[in-house]
Order: sequence, then structure tokens, then C-alpha cells
Amino acid sequence: MNYLAYLFPVLFQIQNQTDNMNKSMVMNYLHDFGYLPITKATDNEMKAALQDYQYFIGMKPTGEMDNETMDMMLRPRCGKPDEEKERTKRYTFLGNSTWAKKDLLYRFDSYPLGINSNDVHAEFKRAFNAWAKYVKMSFKLVQNTETSDISINFRSLDGEGRSIGYALHPTHGVVILDKDETWTMEGEGVNLFQIAIHEIGHSLGLGHSSKRSSVMYPYYLGYNRNAGLDIDDIKGITTLYASHTSDARSPKGDNTELCRDPKIDTIFTAPDGYVYVLKNNQYWKFLPNFVMVDGPDLIQNRWPGLPSKIDAAFTSWNNVTIFYKGLYMWKYVLNKQFGEPKLIEDGYDKVPSHIDATFIWSGSGHLYFFRGDKYWMYNSYKPLGMRVKYIFPLPIWYWNGVPNNINAATSIGGDTYFFKGRYYYKYDSMNRMVYAGYPRSTAKNLFGCT
Repeated sequence: MNYLAYLFPVLFQIQNQTDNMNKSMVMNYLHDFGYLPITKATDNEMKAALQDYQYFIGMKPTGEMDNETMDMMLRPRCGKPDEEKERTKRYTFLGNSTWAKKDLLYRFDSYPLGINSNDVHAEFKRAFNAWAKYVKMSFKLVQNTETSDISINFRSLDGEGRSIGYALHPTHGVVILDKDETWTMEGEGVNLFQIAIHEIGHSLGLGHSSKRSSVMYPYYLGYNRNAGLDIDDIKGITTLYASHTSDARSPKGDNTELCRDPKIDTIFTAPDGYVYVLKNNQYWKFLPNFVMVDGPDLIQNRWPGLPSKIDAAFTSWNNVTIFYKGLYMWKYVLNKQFGEPKLIEDGYDKVPSHIDATFIWSGSGHLYFFRGDKYWMYNSYKPLGMRVKYIFPLPIWYWNGVPNNINAATSIGGDTYFFKGRYYYKYDSMNRMVYAGYPRSTAKNLFGCT
């Protein structure tokens, strides 16, 4: 009797059952963390969800369930879904919710095993202070019998591994850490400070970041004795709480020239997370909430080989900064020029030269160019020759309230800023119109001039 004839169908059936089980587990995982709206999906829906997941966590978005992807899914992580996965920014917000008050109280309702409560208090205090350094807020520990804004609990989530923490966004004020983990101050186990600073970020309104060096990256990548806020975290929290820091306008640099004549050449966010303002042959450096941190300095000192009086600039999602002037454009990677200057028409089909402004708009994720009374949308995901639709250019009046002949523009967080002369216009990307009360004085409201 040929037993193999009977064995092969059985083995094939077992393999199919295993594949279906693995597929079901992956679907559930992608559903739990915000990549699939349902737990049953077609192969195409599954592939698209995997691509979104892989892209967000910093892997090549193949859409295939390879070993690297499986290894990442098996790592412990925050239990909160990766709710916003835009390709044009790293830090994300949890619905733009924030605390209106500046003095928050927190308490512990339970503690982990194996760590003294005083040590737990010390680690959380250190984590709260890391965020407080960049926003004008205070955090005070109170007894568990007192009313608080944020309660901290250690309780079972899903057993050891996978979800190790969870937090609700403002103003719910709940932080939960999995009591089944082996919590430690350093070395083996799960580091308490690293998870505390992450979950506190959620409780302040930040979502997950796709940047691995960010404390808001969803996965625990092991103990890091130098753990602390990355520039991505600082950019996110200062953007979210700009109103809390709006009175912190004492520039560390010299704003004299910007106060004398606030008309600028261009403005953009660089890969380091800071906002740079360029004017003539100089630049100034700001936090995303427009608190000055440095400048002026010569453009040549930071971007060697770049000419003065730049027309426009932006930083792409892969951290390449592109500058435009006249007919030409320059590419820089980490402040070093990449290749020779090239004609704009050679790099972008159907995009004009001598542009007024350019930026990646958070409302669509596409690149926009402005000149005079017209604008162009450039879709880099389309094949060459099809990246600018035939309907462009379109009149600027489609951007409700934005004037013609702007000098500069940039998108920060969910808002876009247009600059013309001594004034700026803040654009509401959600409602697609300039906010009420604009234009406003650039010198007074953004550059800290009195």
C-alpha cells in the first residue's frame, strides 16, 4: 500500500489549517492596532493593511508576512492602536485633545510586584518632568484617596508580553501598565521609566510615532539607559501645547532683523524637527511653536554651497530637504549637498520655476507649489508624467482666504501657514479655509517682537 498517497493530503490539509490560523492571527493583530477595520479581509485588503503597518513601523512596505514582520509583531508594545498613519509626519495627535489646565495631579491606585513604591514614584516623576520641560505644566503626586487628573494603575492586560501598557487621551486621565510584566529599573525585563514616559505622552494627547528613536514609538525595543525625549517628541508636544508656551517668547537668538522687516524668503521644517526661517543670506531656528532657539547665522554655515535669497524649500518624508531658487533646485541630506544643482523642470514635470512657496500639505499628503495667483499639486506616488494632473494649475482662490503672490508657506502639525509681506495667514486644513482673525502680524505673533 502506498501510504504516501494518504499522507500527503493529510499533511497538505494540516498546512492549510496552519496557514489559515496564522492569517487569522495576523488579521486580528492588524485589526487590534488600527490597520484593519474588520477581522475578515480579502487578500488585497490584507496586503494593503500590512503595507501600512510595515511603513509606519519603519520597514519596507512589501505587504508580505515575512520573518522580519512576524518578529516585530511578537515584540511587546503599547496596547493603544496606531491611530494615525500619515506618511507626511512622524509624531501624531490623539484627536488634537489637550489639557486646558496647566497644573495636573496624579495618583497611583496600584503598584507592580518587585519594585518599591518609592522607586515607582521616582521613575514616574522623572517621566513627567521630561515632558514638563517643554510645556508650561506641572505634575504633582497626591494620595490615592484624593481627587486627581490622572490615575495610574498596574493590572492585567493580556498576560506577559504583547500589550504592556495603555493610556487614554486627555482629559480622561487613565494610565494602565500590565502587572504581569517583569518591571525593572534597568537591565532585563521591561524598563519602568521607558514605558511610563511613553504612556504619559498618550495621556497628554500624543499618538504613536513612526520614528524608532522617539519615546512614542509603539514597540518596546529593550532597555536604553539614555532613554529620553527625541526631537520628534519635542516637536509633537510643543506643537500640541503651543498655547501653553505662547508666553515664552524670550528669544535665545537675536530677532532684531526679523522685527525690523518680518518679510521672509522661505520657511520649512528640517529633519531635526526644528523650523527654519531663511531671509537673504541668514537663517533663524525655531521650535514648532515658534519659540526661537538660535540665529541669525549664515545659510552657508549650515548648508554649504546653497545660495542666498532662496525662493522656497521643504523636507520630504524621507528626510531630504530641497531648496528652490529661480530655475534650479538643490538637494541636501543631513546638511550635506546631494549631487549638483539641477533644473526644476528636470526634477518635476509640469512644475514652474521661480516659485513662491512649496510644502507637503497635511490635508492630502501631497506636495504643493505656488506662484503668483496659481498653484500646482504634485503627487509623487504616481508614475512619471502623471504626477501633476492636467487640471493644474488652478487659481489660489481655491485656498479660501489665502492671497495671491505669497512669499512663503509651510505646514506644521495640522495647520498651514502662508506668509505675505509683514503678515501671515493660518489655514485650517480640516475645514479648508483661513482661520477667523487672520492675517496677523508675523513679527508680533510668531517672531517674539514687542
